[in-house]
Amino acid sequence: MGYPSLIDIKFQVKIPIEVSSLSKLIFLGLYKNYFIGSMPTSLGNISSLILLDLSENGMEGSIPKDLGRIRSMKYLQLAFNKLTSTIPSSLCNLSALLDFKWLSNQLSGTIHPDISFPFPHLIQLSIAYNRFTGSTPVSLSNASNLVYIQFQNNNFTGTVPRNLGMLHNAQIIGVSHNQLGGNSTRGDDLSFIPSLVNCTRLKYMMFREHLLRGSFPSTIANLSTQVLGINLGIIQIHGTVPLEITNLANLNIFDTSANRLAGNIPSTIGELHQLQSLHLYGNELSGRIPSSLGSLTLLSSLCFDGNNLLGEISPSLVACLNLLELSLSNNNLNGSIRKEFFVLSSSPLVLDFSGNALTGSLPLEVGNMINLRALYLSNNRLLGSLPNTLAKCVMFQDLRLDGNFFHGEIPIALQTPFEVSSI
Repeated sequence: MGYPSLIDIKFQVKIPIEVSSLSKLIFLGLYKNYFIGSMPTSLGNISSLILLDLSENGMEGSIPKDLGRIRSMKYLQLAFNKLTSTIPSSLCNLSALLDFKWLSNQLSGTIHPDISFPFPHLIQLSIAYNRFTGSTPVSLSNASNLVYIQFQNNNFTGTVPRNLGMLHNAQIIGVSHNQLGGNSTRGDDLSFIPSLVNCTRLKYMMFREHLLRGSFPSTIANLSTQVLGINLGIIQIHGTVPLEITNLANLNIFDTSANRLAGNIPSTIGELHQLQSLHLYGNELSGRIPSSLGSLTLLSSLCFDGNNLLGEISPSLVACLNLLELSLSNNNLNGSIRKEFFVLSSSPLVLDFSGNALTGSLPLEVGNMINLRALYLSNNRLLGSLPNTLAKCVMFQDLRLDGNFFHGEIPIALQTPFEVSSI
């Protein structure tokens, strides 16, 4: 029998139990509908089934243990439902399983301690956005065929397995927003990172918001040149950003925000010409903003707020023509706001220079930024009158100028009730 794929039909009924009478069915795709209620236990009678996809419905209740009788199952996709309870132990019988995609439910309990034993061929293990607890399986690295690992937004505790580098085929390792780490007396929770050098196909490593702590390993610069994204934000890293980070020539995303990194921002970051998002906010970085960052012409988001940076805002940033967000607030930056910053008429949505020691007036050229949604200049030393050209910024939603030395009349355009939430 072919592949019954009923997509986006919005049934808003229960899955009829008669489906289970299709004894020769191989593929059953009912994803992206509004099927409600619990999964029929009789689905376990379709012994020939290879793919079962019930993703993006309104399924509730527990996962039927009867599914463990479908030994031929390779793809079991139940993502984006409201499933609860634990994973039935009977599913360990599905030794042919390749794709285990159950993210965004309300599943709980622990994961099989030896995940590679029942599922030796597993390629995708996606259980993000659930309520799983306990340790990440130490044997995870034995599942050598794994390509996609998504554990983020659960309640996992313990340590990150140090031998993740044995997952030579891994492309995505996403374990953000859990409670891993914090148990090491030596403070070396990041000791797993050097092993990732062996993951030569790795594209994304996401370990944001944990209890992990330790020194920023310089070996991160030795990761595969295929790496596109690194997120180590909101943990407890100290040390410096290695100069050799430039080795990761294809990096699109680099986020080490809200840590305890110190020292200067390496000028070599300006050699990462594929970089689109650079977030180093909430650290203890010092020195000047490197002029080399002007080479990052693909950059759309740059956030350095909440550090100890000093000097002028680097005029080289004007060359970043794709910037949508530039946040440099709460540093020790001084000097004037150059009019050249406001030639980026088609790009920025948010500019945040608040909480510095900027002086001078607000340039007339601010009116060039017709797409600007938010401009934050509060708590500086700016003076003079507000330019009437602010009226050209018709997309304003948030304008904050408090804590400066502006004087004179408020421009008429800002006195009228248009879409400004705060001045």
